[in-house]
Amino acid sequence: MNEKNEHDFVIPSDVDESVTSFMFDEGFWDEFQQSPERQEQISANYISYFWDTLIERFSKHILEDTQYYKSHPGVKGTEPVVRFLAAESRFRRRILARQLLDFVRLAPRDKIAIRYICSSSPQEPYYVFLTLPHDDWMTYEVYREARGAFLNAYCRTVKLNFPDVQHIVGIATEPGLNNRSQSEDAMYLDATNWTEEDAAKTREISEELNIFKNAKPFNIHDEEYPL
Repeated sequence: MNEKNEHDFVIPSDVDESVTSFMFDEGFWDEFQQSPERQEQISANYISYFWDTLIERFSKHILEDTQYYKSHPGVKGTEPVVRFLAAESRFRRRILARQLLDFVRLAPRDKIAIRYICSSSPQEPYYVFLTLPHDDWMTYEVYREARGAFLNAYCRTVKLNFPDVQHIVGIATEPGLNNRSQSEDAMYLDATNWTEEDAAKTREISEELNIFKNAKPFNIHDEEYPL
């Protein structure tokens, strides 16, 4: 890891500047693959493939134009959210999938619930996870429209409260993991050109819906090689 905590081939400072290449001994990769650290990493990464499943679901609906709700028609208007999901590393997918699944599993069955996941760099998005129960008095159409509207409002409020955020991705679903009719909504908010008009409108929505009162962003720490 380099000084930015990124995967890298860090060249020691005392290496002669004339050196232009390095060689790894034969069998180095096989040895790494068999190491206890690598085996623990593979085991810990199992949950990350749920994130892959989400990407496949959203991509399928985009390509087949079968989204329940879409703010922009066509692939061009809806692919950014999938692009951000797919840009996550295997390690980040592990973290995000665990947080999303735990959140949905423990979410209350009688009210809306929200979890905010901070980004670790300006290039990474903030995530908004939302669950909303489907009350008996609501038609399915009204429920999906309401859930999408809440997700949009909460994503916008993230920008209002964290002005430096540039990209926000929201994912909404029903609470609980054993739901046969489980559905997901996803949205991307491009906050790179946020205006004062956007901020004013979001403040109004935030006050009206009582959004982001005493909310705290969720910071996560995990070990890539959990041994």
